[in-house]
Amino acid sequence: MVPGTISIEQLWKETGFKPNENQREAILHAKGPLFLTAGPGSGKTRVLLWRTLNLIVFHNVNPQKIFLSTFTEKAAHQLKEGLRSLLGMASNYTNQPYDISKMALGTVHSICQKMLSDRNFSYRRARQRPPILLDELGQYFKIHDSRNWTKLCEAAGFEINDVKIDEIEDDDDLPEMAISNAANLHINALCFLRKYLSGRTKKITA
Repeated sequence: MVPGTISIEQLWKETGFKPNENQREAILHAKGPLFLTAGPGSGKTRVLLWRTLNLIVFHNVNPQKIFLSTFTEKAAHQLKEGLRSLLGMASNYTNQPYDISKMALGTVHSICQKMLSDRNFSYRRARQRPPILLDELGQYFKIHDSRNWTKLCEAAGFEINDVKIDEIEDDDDLPEMAISNAANLHINALCFLRKYLSGRTKKITA
């Protein structure tokens, strides 16, 4: 409890939240790791919200040290907006602002993407291009880009100087058709690349 202000039980009462015994125990747990198993409709999101509030407001945990994630954009939005609402309510009693702008809050993918773009992790703090998440079909077009194609071939150990994709003579093996066929057959990008290169070694070697 924050001295002279409010308890988490009072906040529960104000919002009409009535946790069961297991939820209450999970929310108030503040020391050491905690592993929970919960099924659909068991109130996972509300428990996460209240436990996060408990750590920030009543245990003075820096929001930047909290990793709060989920798997869907919808659930991530609910977490973010719900936490802002609860912390705003708590601020009315504690007269303290709670900044979650730098908190690791969102989907697993969005948080990882943010970390990869963080200049604190780049050489000489240089600005980095944000990574792009490609779906199955997008991978083929990424490979089809002549610049990426050259880099991939070089990474595979082939020496390619000025060879361009459009210099390959055999129309039946053009990447456009291979990409289309691969998409239809749902072959992953790496298998497609390996299959294509295996038959093109002589023609793409300088």
